[in-house]
Amino acid sequence: MLADLQRLLLRALRDPDPAAFLAAEVSRDDCRLSDDERRWLRAASADGLRLSRLLVRKLRLQRLVRGDRALAALVESDPAAVARRFAAYDAVVPPQAVFPRDEAAAFADFEAGRAPQ
Repeated sequence: MLADLQRLLLRALRDPDPAAFLAAEVSRDDCRLSDDERRWLRAASADGLRLSRLLVRKLRLQRLVRGDRALAALVESDPAAVARRFAAYDAVVPPQAVFPRDEAAAFADFEAGRAPQ
């Protein structure tokens, strides 16, 4: 089913090693994908998956910085701090925001210790 495939790909792109994640998931006995879908995912390029993960995270960081002026200023003065804060956020809060303001609100909630929705 397409929705199962999409959910699995989204989870894979959040994993530090998306290719290993996919290989493990499609090998599970309870995997709900068809044999064709499993074969397709097994054949996916590890480099392509890593690049896709990088692009997804880059776009998310850009959306966040566009929605948070203070964080945007910090990018200029302490990019390493921004990278650490974003990595912690990205590891815990699944991407759901479409607009910068919404991403910034989710980031603020995370940093304030409020659980992600």
